[in-house]
Amino acid sequence: MKRATILATLALAPMPVAGQAVAESNLSFSQKLSIYRACRADLNQHCPDAGTDGAKIEACLRANQTRLTPDCRTAIIGTGAR
Repeated sequence: MKRATILATLALAPMPVAGQAVAESNLSFSQKLSIYRACRADLNQHCPDAGTDGAKIEACLRANQTRLTPDCRTAIIGTGAR
């Protein structure tokens, strides 16, 4: 259930990471899902207290952007999010 809630938050909430908007309205659901799958370990490791609060997730990922895994960064960049 927690995983589904986080996925929904990622799909609906704005979440700029490394200066890029992950959840821009022009991203498809499959792109958002790709980002979630690539970044879920980062969320669990660096943002366990963020819960489903999109603003907290955004702030946490911004604060930890240099610690994000290459897969997470690649997924974000690969969507063309800006």
